[in-house]
Amino acid sequence: TVLGFTSLAHSAETIQVPATPELSPDGKTVYFSWAGDIWSGNSEGGEARRITTHPAPDTAPQLSRNGKSLFFNSDRTGSSQVFQIPIGGGVAEQITFHSEGSVLEDVHPQKNLLLLSNQRDHAGRRPYRLIEKPIDISKDERVLFDATGRNGRYSPDGKNILFVRGGAPTYRKGYQGSQAARIWNYNVENKTFSEPVSDPTGCRYPLWAANGKSFYYVCARSGTFNIWQHRFGENNDRQLTKDLSDSVIGPAISADGSTLIYRQLFDFYKLSTKAGAKPERAKFFHRSSLVHPEHEALTVSSTKDATVTATGLEWAFVAQGEIWTMDTVLKEPHRLTDTPAHESDIFFSEKGDHLYYLKDNGITANYWRMSKSQPTEFWWEATDFSHEQVTKGPEEKWGFSFSPKGDQIAYIEYPGNLWIAKPDGSEARLLLPAWTSPEYVWSPDGKYMAFSLKDANYNSDICIMPTDGNGEPINVSQHPDNEYSPRWSPDGKTLVFAGRRHSTSTDLFIVHLNKTTHFTSDRDRRVLSAVNAMKKDPAYTEKEVKEGEEKTKSIGRKILKGIGIKSKEESEDQEIDFDGISKRIQRIKLNGLSPGSLHWMPDSKNMIFQSGGAIYRVAAKGGSTPEKHFSGSGSIHRYKDNDKLYLVSGGVPAFLQKGKLTKFGFSIPFARNREAHQRMGFRMAWRTLRDVFYDPALNNHDWDKIRNKYELAAAKAPTSKIFARVMAMLLGELNASHMGFYPNSWPKDWKFEESWRTHTAHLGMRLNPSNRVTFVHPDGPVDRPGTRIRVGEQITKINGETIRSDKPLTKMLTGRLDRDITIAVKNKKGESREITIRPISYSQARSLAHTARLDQRRETVEKSSSDTLGYLHVARMAWDEFEKFENHIYERGNGKQGLIIDMRDNGGGSTADHLLTVLTQPLHAYTVGRNGKIGYPQDRKVYASWNKPIVVLCNENSFSNAEIFTHAIKTLNRGKVIGIPTAGGVISTWSTSVLDLGRMRLPGRGWFLPQTGEDMELYGAVPHIIIDVAPDDLPSGKDPQLEKAIEILKQEVKEKGSILPRPIYRSRRGK
Repeated sequence: TVLGFTSLAHSAETIQVPATPELSPDGKTVYFSWAGDIWSGNSEGGEARRITTHPAPDTAPQLSRNGKSLFFNSDRTGSSQVFQIPIGGGVAEQITFHSEGSVLEDVHPQKNLLLLSNQRDHAGRRPYRLIEKPIDISKDERVLFDATGRNGRYSPDGKNILFVRGGAPTYRKGYQGSQAARIWNYNVENKTFSEPVSDPTGCRYPLWAANGKSFYYVCARSGTFNIWQHRFGENNDRQLTKDLSDSVIGPAISADGSTLIYRQLFDFYKLSTKAGAKPERAKFFHRSSLVHPEHEALTVSSTKDATVTATGLEWAFVAQGEIWTMDTVLKEPHRLTDTPAHESDIFFSEKGDHLYYLKDNGITANYWRMSKSQPTEFWWEATDFSHEQVTKGPEEKWGFSFSPKGDQIAYIEYPGNLWIAKPDGSEARLLLPAWTSPEYVWSPDGKYMAFSLKDANYNSDICIMPTDGNGEPINVSQHPDNEYSPRWSPDGKTLVFAGRRHSTSTDLFIVHLNKTTHFTSDRDRRVLSAVNAMKKDPAYTEKEVKEGEEKTKSIGRKILKGIGIKSKEESEDQEIDFDGISKRIQRIKLNGLSPGSLHWMPDSKNMIFQSGGAIYRVAAKGGSTPEKHFSGSGSIHRYKDNDKLYLVSGGVPAFLQKGKLTKFGFSIPFARNREAHQRMGFRMAWRTLRDVFYDPALNNHDWDKIRNKYELAAAKAPTSKIFARVMAMLLGELNASHMGFYPNSWPKDWKFEESWRTHTAHLGMRLNPSNRVTFVHPDGPVDRPGTRIRVGEQITKINGETIRSDKPLTKMLTGRLDRDITIAVKNKKGESREITIRPISYSQARSLAHTARLDQRRETVEKSSSDTLGYLHVARMAWDEFEKFENHIYERGNGKQGLIIDMRDNGGGSTADHLLTVLTQPLHAYTVGRNGKIGYPQDRKVYASWNKPIVVLCNENSFSNAEIFTHAIKTLNRGKVIGIPTAGGVISTWSTSVLDLGRMRLPGRGWFLPQTGEDMELYGAVPHIIIDVAPDDLPSGKDPQLEKAIEILKQEVKEKGSILPRPIYRSRRGK
């Protein structure tokens, strides 16, 4: 059931983007998932019938062996579990119960077994295992083999299982590389692995033919993912589909082997397996009462985008892409726009006669302004408006502002060009061409702009330039760290900005724009204050006071003249002395606060900013300390009379005065057109990719055609999951890594209500079917004094209950995690004992298993090298992991002659340059203290360093920044690289929100090899020595890549020997 909409739809509605098809044995009926439920219909298309109607998402149907029921996955109990339901619908029975969840893969053709996949307690990156679970709920599951695998399929006789390892994202088109999917076969009787097919474009979705002598699979060797058939013992695979544009997704085959069905783009296609057969589209519709009609009813009570008139008496704000206005007494929102476009970025003109706004149709975005047809009406009562387009052109606009006098406007145009124009948009001229968006602010007299702008090295500096266009930008900050948020004081004498110049702390920096202000001493200011105070003393005549003032000014003029600076009277208002301006910058320490929404107070003496849920005030002079101004936060808009602060706080307009916050809340019933909203979101995402994606060629696509291809399906998507699926297709067209769309769930996610979170407890050990211990997780609950259990011992009871074959251990251990469990243990001599432990989660067990694997590798390296080589693993390119790396350089490298650095399964981050600094610090000298040994003072180094030989291990899961590091090791000739080529996924990425539909990653910066200019994306780092591994190698303790690394590093250490000559002391005197 889909909740939160205003009406029901019972007329015929097209089903688009269905998923997970399953065919009846004769291929005439198809079962599939769509819009969170399981459906069935004739495999040739037509009306579909809904089988399940639960509010939790149901997916992946599989027929039982007798064809009378369906198994499927559902989140009905809080995690992904397998349920069984009669073929005609009815009450679903839960089959699996493990809290880690189970993904249904297949039904055994001869036994009452299900093939599942998911994570349990194994080490490694995404350590999915194939699991067998009897349909009988009294029987427990078992892991088939200790190797990563998914998409498993039983052979017709059940003696073999085809499965998939690795794989690029489902909808990505054109990827070739080490991360491409690989199909493996597991022989159940012999417990051996083989790889029947292989291709660098990827092989996935294996499906057995009915006779078991061949199988069908999907591969992109023809340029697009199509269906192929492989016959065992032959090399000439047969291509069944030959589409050149869109991939075959999620195929299924009938048990008699006669029929295939799959999705391509938005619809299912049916295909006979006979030679020469052509696919036929199977289009479905339904008449069920799904609740996703044209309009959805919302209650709007918050905004992020607002503007207030100069008087503070009227607010305008944006809600759901429309503009509303409201006074501060009635507080009744009044709608100003009702368009299919999305309005935002609103500003009242200083006189309040115009309201400027950005009008965005998802393809182009330009500024408009509206005015009341009856100027004497209030905005909150006006009903008739005129609208005038202010900016022109197809490029997106943003960053609007008025000049202080209101006689000019400024705005930014893609990709970051700063324009100035008259308020009606006429006489537009380009002030600052830029490749990325500047953050700018007008000077109070409108003669200058201050802005922060990134250079080619992504360093952001503060610059000033005249607004008349007669002059180049002058860099004010001139610092290698980032500065941003320039703000001009209201009197025009001082510029403040934020920046990070000292370690990782962000502070404010002020610069007096003329030397007169800068060099005026504190005593000069106090003298002036003293003279002003004396004006109130009746003992002195007005003449005497003026004479005192003149005497003081005369002294000041003489001081300034002596150092070559003009006095205030000799200087023009707001004149900027650019000579030596960066030397006049003063720091205001913020003591760990991070400034946001920085503003000056009208007195030009103090500033306010928000940080960590509070608003702070700080004096505009070096050495000042911020003080909490208000315990609350908001988006600050303007100050009035140094007393009243206007802001948006808690999503509503408000003002702050004398420590009291007054809010103007609102509640608006709003009917949103669902299709129009999703269409707008899709268009905005499409445009953002067009303008931000790092490769301007956009994978050589006509991007307008791409929009037309997907827009309607995105607009009509009935759920967030289907919308996300269409978005994934859009992103897949670019054939790039670091892409993804993460939807906000709609309709609202089903949540299983329970008093506490249920977990399947982990005891810190693995058991075989006889409940004998086969593995103990080091440092786990049963690897401690008093509770230690050893491999080979047998578990007989849990909490006093005997473990029986008809009582699954999974059920016995599922409950609260924060509880004690008593275990009865029988040792190899037959002696029994009891221990009581506090169990751990499966996530903790995976972490312990991972640590144990790394410890085993380290011991192998040290033992195989007679303790001359060290080993360390870098899990992520994150700062905490780098600190661990630097520590391990000493801990595991001290006294060693070589290091193996394991970058396998490293998903990336941003610390490659820090690691390289450790490994490539120049060796320019060494020191020897009296009675000491050769060394170098560690406190003189940037980081701990390692100049001795290294070998780097990498694999297909070495990704992003880990690949940059691996490429660098080769480029710098720092050491040998061994393993499998890295994934070829190197792009810097950011993210952006797409309305309220979700967030999308933005891969906006490419990385290229310096010697060739080669793009690292789709060009993984190729090891000097390539060594593949079998699926069960690493889990079983075999590591041929590590073995080769030890061999190679031993040779390098032997060949290079000592890299430092013995010291030669010079004689202090002759013979």
